[in-house]
Amino acid sequence: MIRTKSEQLTSTAQNLTANWVNLGSQIASDGAKRIGWFGEIDINDSNDPRVRLLGSTPFEADTYVVPATHTLYGAAAASAGYYEISSDADQDIFLCWDLNDMFEKVQFQVQAGTVGVSAGQIDESYYKLSYMEG
Repeated sequence: MIRTKSEQLTSTAQNLTANWVNLGSQIASDGAKRIGWFGEIDINDSNDPRVRLLGSTPFEADTYVVPATHTLYGAAAASAGYYEISSDADQDIFLCWDLNDMFEKVQFQVQAGTVGVSAGQIDESYYKLSYMEG
């Protein structure tokens, strides 16, 4: 059984834009069953912050959207492959993705459904990989 500790993904604020932008660097995830994301959202004037996860394999350069399959407090899994935070308020939130040992590396991305005059941002975020079944 492999245990991991939470790692900081970002320590400086990342503005939410109308386009998907990388949040932090790629994360080595080979062998991981799940990944959890812990984020501090400063909504400002934006609405519907979104978070998605891209995965890559060692076989090709393409990336794949990892399905957002869990319904969690304050967020809803969207059919387009991302979590959209349904409460437009400053908050700390946890999101989770199943990796099932399918991706060598993963990359978090964020965007706003609607960008306000004062853009929302992710103030800081952390992740934790799980290598355990179930």
